[in-house]
Amino acid sequence: PYTLTLGLSPGGELALGPVTLEATDRTFDLPAPSYPQGATFGDKVALLGYDLDLSDARPGGVLRLTLYWQALSEMGVGYTVFTHLLGPDGQIVAQQDNPPVNGTYPTTLWLPGEVVADPYTLALGDDLSPGTYPLEVGWYIVENGLRLGDPVVLDTLVVISP
Repeated sequence: PYTLTLGLSPGGELALGPVTLEATDRTFDLPAPSYPQGATFGDKVALLGYDLDLSDARPGGVLRLTLYWQALSEMGVGYTVFTHLLGPDGQIVAQQDNPPVNGTYPTTLWLPGEVVADPYTLALGDDLSPGTYPLEVGWYIVENGLRLGDPVVLDTLVVISP
């Protein structure tokens, strides 16, 4: 561990406490997602595919989704991912938005060619009607709402069982 200190003027220091640096585990190996899907967002990120767990896809249950991204270039901006389950009228009925990997791995750290597995759990409301729903994903900047490219509707429809 290192000690973090704050320089004070004139010439003093204040020890703020210990800091431990941890290496970032990176992978450049292409995954084999259950559902391959080629899409790009701007010239920054590619969606290679996803895994989808519908075992608890019922009213009051959850939908588990893992997205597999590949960085196409360095990003000086911390983007946020949105995952939207859309109703028949196109309105959002369930969602999870956060920076990648539950907020723990911002895009500003990604290297070109790096592959990132990014898990999401969407809580399904008790009042959600059984049926078939599309799932949409995309990227945006929290501070101004600007999107990185267009959202993509995933190839697999989500079936909500009673």
